[in-house]
Amino acid sequence: MIRPASLAIRLVSNMVAGHIMLALCFAATQYFIFEAAPAMKAFGVLTFAGGFVFTLFELLVAALQAYIFALLAAVYVNMSLEEEH
Repeated sequence: MIRPASLAIRLVSNMVAGHIMLALCFAATQYFIFEAAPAMKAFGVLTFAGGFVFTLFELLVAALQAYIFALLAAVYVNMSLEEEH
């Protein structure tokens, strides 16, 4: 019972951490481009590029997390169905 719960908590925490990082990158982009002094606008381009790269990284992480979740879920189900010798 505890293994599927720990698997779900690990998956959710990884997803939330990625979304927070993306929100921070794009919030910084919005600030630097629209609200900061003109000398700071170059940082907006930098944070936008970083957010775009991080989005691609998050796609890789999402695929990897889906694979790990499916693999461990199958292992946990198999362990719960096996007969002890």
